[in-house]
Amino acid sequence: MELLQVDPNQRVSLEKQINAKSMAVKIMSIDWRLKGFGVTISTLPKTVEGFRRQAPQISYGGKRTCSIDQAKYNWRERCDIRYVEGGKVDRIIIVYSDRRVPEIMREPLERTINSKGIQYGRIESVPVFKKNKASKESLLVIFVDKAENKSHEFLKLMERKYLIPTQQLTTELAYNLPSENVWIAKGKTLIVGYDVAHPGRPTRDEIMNRMPPRRPSVVGFSFNGAVHHEMFIGDYHYQIPRREKVVEDELFAIKEACQEFGNLHDRESWMPRFTVVVATKRHNARFFVEKRGIENPKPATVVDTDVVRNDITEFYMQSHHPVQGTAKPTSYQVIVDENDMSMDEVQALMLALTFHHQTDGFSMAFQISGAPVSLPEPVYQADEWAKRGKNIFNAY
Repeated sequence: MELLQVDPNQRVSLEKQINAKSMAVKIMSIDWRLKGFGVTISTLPKTVEGFRRQAPQISYGGKRTCSIDQAKYNWRERCDIRYVEGGKVDRIIIVYSDRRVPEIMREPLERTINSKGIQYGRIESVPVFKKNKASKESLLVIFVDKAENKSHEFLKLMERKYLIPTQQLTTELAYNLPSENVWIAKGKTLIVGYDVAHPGRPTRDEIMNRMPPRRPSVVGFSFNGAVHHEMFIGDYHYQIPRREKVVEDELFAIKEACQEFGNLHDRESWMPRFTVVVATKRHNARFFVEKRGIENPKPATVVDTDVVRNDITEFYMQSHHPVQGTAKPTSYQVIVDENDMSMDEVQALMLALTFHHQTDGFSMAFQISGAPVSLPEPVYQADEWAKRGKNIFNAY
């Protein structure tokens, strides 16, 4: 038997290096180097203190409220509760591929929209887009198709082309329709959220030939600019890939626009105060509660000490109840604060916005979620708008 001993600190040639290592090997290698500085890696997770915020009160039309499950922070609408502002549509068109769908959908659809105070004209089953382009009526197209057909991107392309709002349901969901399925803004506050969907990495040929990018970045944005201040609307636009700079460019451009607006209305000194909060789930932090074993924290749990940065205002908040698996909290960082908001005010506002997911962001006729989501609603919608713009570009 031969014995081979490899001397330490020998450099391995690039062609013989292995890119992927076992995590255990990496950790042991890091630990060995840190010990030289008197630092060791603990085998136990760090213990931090968190607290749970009170859920905001959910209000409907007539200032009627509903009870919230204190464990999951979700709620279920009563049939007799109307929305603060019901939508209005002259004609609802159900586009379908299964001829049984209109009969199945019509009765629960009429019952729901009547109970919520939504005004509508007539419901039809007309599977066309172009025929309705010249109509002056306000339309809503409900497109029912099997999930396996992957028709969502094309549907949204047609929505954009003909400017007819659409709502897609899968055939599987239509067969299982339930019989039942805000925070009210105070003050003059404009809340804007935006997100960017970047294209993939450039190909080798594009890099070698220094070709301009073929696909743009898509910026989705959402803001409370509807008739009621608690309703969020939005859109998307295309820009040169990977060129966003929030503080350096975007905020400066918005302030310039505000200054121009003030000058046009003889209010040269007018300038609103801005607070900029970055909300992201692109991090590796996870939090657990040790009771009868390890479990996820309850909704609205906040951690704002020990594991947060000390040079800016930062906190982690898990606002939602995960359906399954490990909950991933959202990291919030306040990078600009001209309003001098306290930590409590920022946390309360962000939590209230996560309870605001009352539509899919693109039609105001249907309530989708009766529970808080993991991101504030304007950020959630902006992300969906960016995805839609990217999908429409791909479909085009």
